Amino acid sequence: MDINTTRILGGLNPTIITGGLIPRGVYGAGTAYVVGDAVSYNNSSYVCILATTGHVPTNTTYWMLLSAQGSTGPTGATGATGATGPAGPGSSYITSFTNASLTAGILTVTHNLGNKYNNVTIYDNTDTVVTGVDAIIAVNTNSLTVNLSSYWVLTGTWHIIVTF
Repeated sequence: MDINTTRILGGLNPTIITGGLIPRGVYGAGTAYVVGDAVSYNNSSYVCILATTGHVPTNTTYWMLLSAQGSTGPTGATGATGATGPAGPGSSYITSFTNASLTAGILTVTHNLGNKYNNVTIYDNTDTVVTGVDAIIAVNTNSLTVNLSSYWVLTGTWHIIVTF
């Protein structure tokens, strides 16, 4: 045998392919294959041992398995956590507060939105929307103050949602 001849052992009857294997890429049902054509099919490699059109590579009359996909290996280590991106549009920050959170009736909210707020909604301890807040002032892109002094002493836990 010379360098252009490939001998494929198939049980007791070896198949001799002259000219070497011819890579043909992914198997196509309508493609005509000749002896020596090699294809990939379902994550495995096959070589044609009898000319065929339309016989899938798992048909051992026309094809011989060259290599099969191995089993799935173990899960790799978890990669490092990437950096936190900026808040997208419609992002919100939600927190709870009580009367103890106020300083002279002023609530300071430090949020992570990285932008000045578009809307602030406050809910009292009965989950009713609070209206008539004295003032909401954006201190900077990550904080704002809410003047709740007209409510005197807050009862229970209240909530604030900041969105932009």
